[in-house]
Amino acid sequence: MVQRDCCGRAYLRGAFLGGGSVNNPEGTYHLEIITDNLPHAQDIAGLMQRFGLPAKVSPRKNWHVVYLKGSEQIVECLNHMGAHSAYWILKM
Repeated sequence: MVQRDCCGRAYLRGAFLGGGSVNNPEGTYHLEIITDNLPHAQDIAGLMQRFGLPAKVSPRKNWHVVYLKGSEQIVECLNHMGAHSAYWILKM
């Protein structure tokens, strides 16, 4: 999808801004990026995995959800995307 790490980080940032969220349901953080295109979801998950993040893809109604669980993985992902100040939000 993208060759250079800087471009991969920018792509993840755009995918998150276009369809992402971070939630804390019942005390367990999770980050999601949704898309209606399975190959695109798989590409996003593969890009996250390239950065050492254990991303998974799951179907939800007519969507495909790329997700990470756990605050440490989410903080690392947000750091890769350039959202360094989000660390403090997750630590509160």
